[in-house]
Amino acid sequence: MPTYDVIINATGIDLPSVDDPIIGFTTSRRIKAPDEQEAIKAAKTAIAIEWRDGGYQARNRASAPHVDIEGIVPLSLWKRLTTKAPKRGFTFYTLPE
Repeated sequence: MPTYDVIINATGIDLPSVDDPIIGFTTSRRIKAPDEQEAIKAAKTAIAIEWRDGGYQARNRASAPHVDIEGIVPLSLWKRLTTKAPKRGFTFYTLPE
């Protein structure tokens, strides 16, 4: 089964932080799926579960994240064997100054 790296950007959130409120995040997920559409669906599901179970949903003062797929990369066997992808986690960002 093919493996894909799905690169995601999410906006429309409002998480409190020490400095400025967090308004979005980027992340990627490595997904095994029969095709790109199924990989995207699985990545979105994984993000939604982590958002809920990680406590972010409860702290969010805005709507659920609006998820955009920034890219999807099919991986060769060599790339799958020689690289690692995060299984969880987000890189949050605030409004630019």
